[in-house]
Amino acid sequence: MIKVREGAQNSVFYLGEMLVTECKVQIDDKLGVGIIHDDNPEMAYNLAVIDAAYNACLLETSTWKAILFAEEERIRNREAKEMADVLKTKVDFTTMDV
Repeated sequence: MIKVREGAQNSVFYLGEMLVTECKVQIDDKLGVGIIHDDNPEMAYNLAVIDAAYNACLLETSTWKAILFAEEERIRNREAKEMADVLKTKVDFTTMDV
């Protein structure tokens, strides 16, 4: 269930259910967990492998850091552009003083 806090009365209620896919893998006695908010077992598995690889301090992970930071920056830039596009269409509903 998705827990949400209502702003006016500051009360908590449950918005609804959410489907998650979870995967656990083990590399060199180190556990990795991947959890996705959808029915996507392949993505959950990939996240679990990445988590386990970092936990096991594998040599490959040193080259992943730069790639992952670059991808994070690309995603942030895309989301900022999308937000700017949405804000261009925002309508101001304030009332006029008479």
